[in-house]
Amino acid sequence: MSKKAEWAKMAAIKLATGPQDSVVRIKNLRTQLDSAKINEVIAIKVFTQRDIRLFNTLYINGFPVEKLTPLKASDAEKIIYFKLGKPVQSQLLSFLESTPFETTVVPVYFGVGANIKMNLTVRDTTVMKDPLTAVEKTVIKDTTVQVERSIIAKSNDPVYVEVKQKIKIGWVYAAALAVTFIIVLGLFNQMLKDNANLYYSLANTQLFFWTVLFVVAYLSICFKTDTLPDIPLSVLAILGISVSTTAVSKLIDKNPAKAPIIDKDAKSQGLFVDILSDGVSINVQRVQNVAFNAFFGVLFLQKAFSTNLLPDFDNNVLLLLGISAGAYAGLKNTEPAKEQTEEPVDTVEDRGQVAKEADKAQSSGQEKVDAQAGTAADTPTDEAAQSQ
Repeated sequence: MSKKAEWAKMAAIKLATGPQDSVVRIKNLRTQLDSAKINEVIAIKVFTQRDIRLFNTLYINGFPVEKLTPLKASDAEKIIYFKLGKPVQSQLLSFLESTPFETTVVPVYFGVGANIKMNLTVRDTTVMKDPLTAVEKTVIKDTTVQVERSIIAKSNDPVYVEVKQKIKIGWVYAAALAVTFIIVLGLFNQMLKDNANLYYSLANTQLFFWTVLFVVAYLSICFKTDTLPDIPLSVLAILGISVSTTAVSKLIDKNPAKAPIIDKDAKSQGLFVDILSDGVSINVQRVQNVAFNAFFGVLFLQKAFSTNLLPDFDNNVLLLLGISAGAYAGLKNTEPAKEQTEEPVDTVEDRGQVAKEADKAQSSGQEKVDAQAGTAADTPTDEAAQSQ
């Protein structure tokens, strides 16, 4: 191929992969901002005439990220989605090897790349002179070549990504073992039951439920990402609601207001019946509290496992859980007390029997007093004896 044909080929490649491929904008899928954290998803909108699914490689500052595939691509909107997972974390950490840090925000220029195979027709025009007649003759030859070209649609604006230093995974294992030991020890020592009785407590169970969910989700994210995840304010609010419910429940149990007396032989009927019942019947406020906490607890774990981030519930969810906990705590004051006294009086018959015994004891005491008075009346005094 002549030099002229080579130039024509390069011009054709440049025309085929020209500046029309560019990144229009990059947004955090969750916050819709131009900043992101590790394990969040970014949406990259590309201006291109090609199929967006060709852009299957993410670039950071001009370097491709290995072992990272798109989550989703929308050719209609020309948007491709990438999750900033472990490969991105590792690459950003390699940029910061010489910089000691715990958490830092790095301006990152993202791009998306595609490997394009194209058939290009290159016209080679050669002027040849006939050696016999010395007549010049123009020879035109079209050559089809297949070209594989990597193109990158780049962004001109940075995205600010929060990067965290990796933690030693051995310490995570140690923490997991310690927490497991404490939980098992507490369960074997009636941690979920009320003080001085055998009943499972709804307030204790709720606090234990959310504590275990938080610990499991947190340690799971540590194992998967080798970093310490951020704790959203909504998680702290849910734990605060659980602690407050437990505290109010304890205060009510210590000062029952005219609580009905229950059977002295009553005992636990199992976890679910105990937390749903007040000792007499199943209460709707308890059922509501258990249902809401179970539903959002499962949702909490699902989001944590799928995104490797602790979920950040909105204010309406927190309000719903707070109202449910408040209804339970407020109506608990009207429930029968489950605490067992040393000498309980439990039924109407028992109360009647006690009343009869009290009347009998009172009558016996009165008879003794009358007998003593009669004896004193029959005995002569000393003065009378002396006069006789």
